[in-house]
Order: sequence, then C-alpha cells, then structure tokens
Amino acid sequence: AESEFDLRSDEERERIRAHEAAVSALSPEKRTLVGKWCGQCRWKTLSCDQRARYLETQYGTGAIEAKLSLLEGGYCRLEVVFENGVEMKIAAEDGAGA
Repeated sequence: AESEFDLRSDEERERIRAHEAAVSALSPEKRTLVGKWCGQCRWKTLSCDQRARYLETQYGTGAIEAKLSLLEGGYCRLEVVFENGVEMKIAAEDGAGA
C-alpha cells in the first residue's frame, strides 16, 4: 500500500524533504518553537501563514526563518483561531492574550 507521501509529486516530496532537513538542522529549542506553529492564528486581518509568506517574498527569507522570526518576536500569539468557521480567542502562553 502506498503512503500519502508516496502519492505526492516528486517536487512536493523534495520540498517536504528539504523542509524536514532544515528543521533537523535547528537547535532543539528552535525545533520546539517551530513545532508550535499553527499558521491559523490571526494578526489584524492576516493569518500567521500569510504573514510568514509576506516575509519570505518581501525579504527573501526561507519559510522556517520567517516563522521563527514571528515566533521569536512574539508576533504569533495564537490569540484568534478559526475552527469549523467559528472564531475563538485563546490566551497567549504568557497570559497576555485576548
């Protein structure tokens, strides 16, 4: 039986491998931080995924570097998420959330 990974295009599999290699090269602390990325939390009108893509295109950073920049800067706060079309506010870990 083929796995979901096997069914992907060669380009997609290579992108996944490159991402996994880049994450593996990070320090344990940064790997843990990247592991907290949800991409769905909101800042004003943008999701954190949209903000990370902006950093990638505007400044030429890699995907992981863009995410780390937002996470380390405290900008990805998980304050507002959408689940099944319902907006939910979640407190940030330091208790300063919504």
